[in-house]
Amino acid sequence: MDYHGGIGVDWFVDVEDSMRYLVVGQGITAKSVVAHCERQAVPCAQSDTLDALADVDQSQLDCLVISPGLDRRHPAIQALLKAGVQVIGDIELFMQAFSGKVIAVTGSNGKSTTVSMADHVLRASGYRSALGGNIGLAALDLLIDPPEIAVLEL
Repeated sequence: MDYHGGIGVDWFVDVEDSMRYLVVGQGITAKSVVAHCERQAVPCAQSDTLDALADVDQSQLDCLVISPGLDRRHPAIQALLKAGVQVIGDIELFMQAFSGKVIAVTGSNGKSTTVSMADHVLRASGYRSALGGNIGLAALDLLIDPPEIAVLEL
C-alpha cells in the first residue's frame, strides 16, 4: 500500500467531515482521486489491489473509492459494503464537488466523437467547457480550474 499526505502507519486522521478514504487502483483515475483528496486536505490511503482489502480494519474506513474497471461484486468489496462502508467512484466524488453543469455521455459507440463535438459547440458558443472522464482530463482534475460546463465521457 501507498500512504499519502504524510499519514504514516495509522493511515487516517479525523478531519472535519470525519471521512476516511481508501483508494483502490494505480491508474489515472486512482491518482486523480488521491490528488483530489490531497488538494482538499482529506487524508487517504491507496492500495493497488483488491486483495489488500482483506487486511483493512473496517472501523478505520468510511469510504472506499474504486476505479471504474473494478467489480463491485468482489468479495472484499461486498464485505466492506455489508460493514457499512460507502463504496463510490471518482465520478461520485466529482459530482459532490462540482457546482457547474454537466453533460455526461455513456454507451458503447460514439462517446468520444459525441463529447468532442459537444465541447466544440459549447466553446464556439462562448461557454467555458472542458472535456473529462475517459477523454481529456480525469474528471476530478477538472476541479483544479473548474469549467462552467464539464463534458464527461463515462
